[in-house]
Order: sequence, then C-alpha cells, then structure tokens
Amino acid sequence: RELLAMHFVRGREGRRSVTYLIQAAGNARRRQAHQEAIKHLMTALEATADLPDESERTAYERDVYLALAPSLRVMKGPASRETEQAYLQAQSLCQQTGDTAQRLTMLEGLCSCYVVRGEYLKAREMGVEALHLAQGEEEPMRLLEAHRSLGTILMFMGEPGVALTHLEAGIALYHPRQHPELVLLHGLDLGVICWSTSALVLWTLGYAEQARRHMDKAMGLAQEHVHPYSSAFALCRAIDIHLLRGEIVQAQDKLESVRHLAETHHFPFWIVRAKLYQGQVEVATGQPEQGITRLRQGLEAQETQGVGIGRTPWLATLAGAYGQIGQPDTGLEIIEAAFAVVQSKGEHFQEAELYRLKGELLSDEAPLQRALTIARQQQAKSLELKAAISLGRLWQQQGKRREAHALMTQVYGWFTEGFDTAALQEARTFLSPYTPSSSSTTLESNKNAS
Repeated sequence: RELLAMHFVRGREGRRSVTYLIQAAGNARRRQAHQEAIKHLMTALEATADLPDESERTAYERDVYLALAPSLRVMKGPASRETEQAYLQAQSLCQQTGDTAQRLTMLEGLCSCYVVRGEYLKAREMGVEALHLAQGEEEPMRLLEAHRSLGTILMFMGEPGVALTHLEAGIALYHPRQHPELVLLHGLDLGVICWSTSALVLWTLGYAEQARRHMDKAMGLAQEHVHPYSSAFALCRAIDIHLLRGEIVQAQDKLESVRHLAETHHFPFWIVRAKLYQGQVEVATGQPEQGITRLRQGLEAQETQGVGIGRTPWLATLAGAYGQIGQPDTGLEIIEAAFAVVQSKGEHFQEAELYRLKGELLSDEAPLQRALTIARQQQAKSLELKAAISLGRLWQQQGKRREAHALMTQVYGWFTEGFDTAALQEARTFLSPYTPSSSSTTLESNKNAS
C-alpha cells in the first residue's frame, strides 16, 4: 500500500493517492506505528489539493482527519491542541458531508479530548448528543462508545451510581472481536476502559472486592490484545485501585510496568501519569518530601500538556503530604486550589475527600461533617468511611467516645465486602476497644463471610 500510495502521489493522482495513503496509515496503526501513520495522513491531506471536485475533496479531507486524530491522541496526547484541531476539522467537515457513523466517531473523539482536559460540562453535552445519535443506529459498538464516554464523565462529576449504569451498559455491549475496529477508531480498546473505570466507580460505591475483579478483567483484556496504550490505561487504573485498597507493593509493581510501557512507546500522557503515581507511592510509604517534589513536577507537566482530568486527587495527596511534614497552612492553600477546580470544572468526585483533609488539617469538625454529607449524597460509601474515621478520631480526642462509636458502627455496618482493605481494617481497629465480645464475634463473622 505504501509503495502504491507514493507512486500515485508522484503522479499527482489525487483520488488514488488519498485512498491508498489512508489504507497505509491504517496498516501502520494496526502495527502501533502511529508516527508512520501520521506521516502518511499528512501527505494525504496535501494530496487532497489535487482533487478538482469540491464535495469529493471535502469528503476525503473528512476521512483523513478522522483517521489522523487517534494517532495524534497516542503520540501527542489526548488533550493536545493537535488532537483537538484534528477532531474540530473533522467536525466541520462532517457537518457538510458526514453520515451518522462519521459524526459519532467525531463526537466521541472530541468528547474524549474535552474529558482529558477536564472540561466535563462540554464533554457531557457531546456525550449526550452521541448517545441520542447512537440510539438511532443498529450498531451496538456505537452505543458502547457513548456509554463509555458518559460513564467516565459522570464518575468525575461525582455521580458514581449513574456512571456505573453507563459503564455496565458498555460492558454488556462489548465483544472482544470488536477490538481491532475500536482501536482503529479511537486508539485504544473501549472494553478495557469500561472495565477499568467501573472498577474505580465500584470502589467509590463501597464494593472493593467487585472493584478488584473488574480491575483484573481489564488487565486480562489488555494483555490478551497486546495493545500498549490500552495496557497503560488498565495499569494506571489498577494502580488507583491498589492504592485505595492500601496495597502499596502491588501498586509499585504496576507502576514499574506502566513506566516501562510509556517510555518504550513514547506515550507522553502516561509518562507524566507515572511520575504522579510515583509521588503518590512516595507519600504513602513515608517519603512525603520526595512525593511533594514528584507531584509538583507532574502537575506542572500536566498543565503543559493541557491535561485537567482527575486533578483533585493529586492535589489532595499533595495537601496531605504537606500535613505530614508539619506545613498545614500550605496544605490548606492546596485544598483551596482544589476546591477552585471543583467549582470551575465540576470535578466533584473527590470533593468529600477534600473536605475530610481540610478537617484533619484544621482539626475542625465542620469540614468533616461536610465530607460525610457529600459522600452520602453521592452514595460514595468508601469516602463516607474515610470521613467517618477522621471525624471519629476527632470526637475521640474531644472525649465524645459514645458518639464516635455510634458513627463508626453505623458506617462500618453497611459494608459487605472488602474487609481486607486498609480503610475497613482501620475502622475495625477503631471499633475494637469499644466492642463487647459478642459484637466482636459478629464483626469477625462478617469479615470471614466477605
């Protein structure tokens, strides 16, 4: 294809040049040779100038931009100006000549770009439009794309229950045989995304064991398909789950894997994510000074890339690290910066955790009560548990032992799984001094049953 394409380019045979260059780019993308694909498609764009018919030229340009954007996503980053411009050009051309399938490809790509930038309101608007369009199509893959987008967006906006509904709908529509086509359209496997993202949502909702199973499923799919970019995504979500469960060693192992993948394949987005995860691991292992340096470097690099997605968890970790080294005022400044992100971007999924940290840094009950309220409104049981532990400790220090015990008993009693995770073990330890032997036996039975 490449030789034929170049033959037609030299002969200034526009139609055949563009056709064969697009095919050559597709072959390159299947081999993960995205830089080669970009080169072919940029040549194809130049070749469209040789097409005399305006409507035909517009149609070919549309096809080139739709093929170009996924490779730019991988090599330049999903939030890069280059990726956005490719999708915006495709959007303009689709309005002139595109069919529904092409409009959906464009909408999903542009939606993903805005999600990674943290522009959730704009992304949700496009996601809803894509879902409505997809519902009129008979192709399940199009519905999968729309559900995946909305599930991701709503998770970050602090609506985990609705997010899980969309992600589970995407999982139900996914079939492994779709993998090559999904990767060609989007640059990564949407099944891997649905399983990985649903793992994080399930943890938030209080289902740590189900979260682990979804994480394992995503990892298995990524390894089975041998697709580096999808594997990097699955590994990063797995690091999230391990850190949230308190499994530091497993998180470190996967961090090494994602760092190797990102550097080997020159994935700028994942290289920076690996740096941020390294900072989180350092904070979690008692190295807050190193963690602070790494987190600040990673956050600055994300700003350079235009990445805004999931910024509040990194800021929360950074604020907590400053608390560890005896600089609570700096930690509080970072918390306020994180609240600004919540308000400007609508990224509410860690809002309860931000209030919890604020309460801990100030030793103040009001922010901790606010954390509990938000977690309950979001049905975010894992965040409610963390807030309850922090408030219970404060009440303990204030001599409110009965209130602390009642709160922890209520929150802990909801859980039916995940009793091997760090937070639930901490809650159990908190309750143990106040729990009569009969209740202790009940707690042990619940743990064993899980």
